[in-house]
Amino acid sequence: GGDPSGLNPNAIDLSMIARARTNYGSNCGGISLVSNSGSPTSYDQPKGNNPMQAMAALNGYLDIPFWQVAGIVGNLMEESVGVDPTKNENSYGAGRGIAQWGVHGRWQQLLSWVNSDASLSYGIFGPLSDPTGLAEQLGFVAYELKTDYSNALAALRASNSIDNATVVIMKDYEQPDVNVAHLDRREQDAQWVYWKWQQTYPTAGSGVFAQGFS
Repeated sequence: GGDPSGLNPNAIDLSMIARARTNYGSNCGGISLVSNSGSPTSYDQPKGNNPMQAMAALNGYLDIPFWQVAGIVGNLMEESVGVDPTKNENSYGAGRGIAQWGVHGRWQQLLSWVNSDASLSYGIFGPLSDPTGLAEQLGFVAYELKTDYSNALAALRASNSIDNATVVIMKDYEQPDVNVAHLDRREQDAQWVYWKWQQTYPTAGSGVFAQGFS
């Protein structure tokens, strides 16, 4: 449990991601993405290496290309100010963790899930036990997207750009108060995290990052 200590680029299974260069190529099949020559900035200050951890974990759990994962992580950055699993909401409700789950609703489900049999298949990066841990919360995001929010995952798979992916996750998964949704911030963070991933792990392409947590 707890926050993983970091990503090891040597842990990338190149055989698993070979399909990425074929299926998506450097520009993901013509989809307009962030240019490698640009240097975008995030709106929300990243919480250490947590956004990169999230990119690796959610790609592995959901088997979707990294540019779609960026739509999820951009939302998490805005929700918890940089993907912070210890973030507690101070206003507009009682959110907890990276997705700001409602303390009386989905957060309670996370607390039950962490130590249940349902979480066992999400412990590929180590045993899950701490509900305030990053690995645990990323596992629960993936679990929700595969179960109660499978419609959001289906729409995410059908998305055709980073911005589109970001909108899908905001509307169908996060479902924030429209008065404080800040879509522009979410899109800015999503564009940044995809660019940062490309810069940090250029050989990963858009494929599956097999083992991210050490």
